[in-house]
Amino acid sequence: MSSYDRKLAMLEHVRLACSVCTMCELGLKDATRNGVDRNPHVFSNMRPHRFMIIGQNPGWDELAVNEPFVGAAGKNFDIEIEKHGLSRNDFYICNAVRCFTTDNQRPNSKHIERCDVFLRIEINLIKPKLLVALGSVAFEQLCPGVNFSVVEDYCEERKVWCSCVSNISSIACEFSRFVS
Repeated sequence: MSSYDRKLAMLEHVRLACSVCTMCELGLKDATRNGVDRNPHVFSNMRPHRFMIIGQNPGWDELAVNEPFVGAAGKNFDIEIEKHGLSRNDFYICNAVRCFTTDNQRPNSKHIERCDVFLRIEINLIKPKLLVALGSVAFEQLCPGVNFSVVEDYCEERKVWCSCVSNISSIACEFSRFVS
């Protein structure tokens, strides 16, 4: 079994645990919109690669396909990385918080804390070369105590470079510096 296949098999176990998580109120009930119920949990795109993208939490579009970052922002992400010869298959994509929040509200500190166990396992398993946090929720989880205005920092606790972007168009530039 290859290293990639071992990582994928281990991630599948973590995904299953995440899909039934009830450590906070977000995972206790289905997400509902306009009379449609969906499972509120979204784990990752299940593609363990050297670059990790971490967003805030899944939106309604992500619940429909059970994959993070496939809504409007995800489509912008695809366009920007394709300009640099990359595709979303080159990235491991997940969220800081794994459950939908009504009206895409900002997750609170309890939600972030409860989901951190999944992120820690993923980072330790994948050992990415670079983590890119999309927005302040993801950056604060990755680099606690570091000012969000800092664009890049080595996160000693996680043993990886963390970069923060608030604009999708700048994301490919971050990765181009680490591509060898």
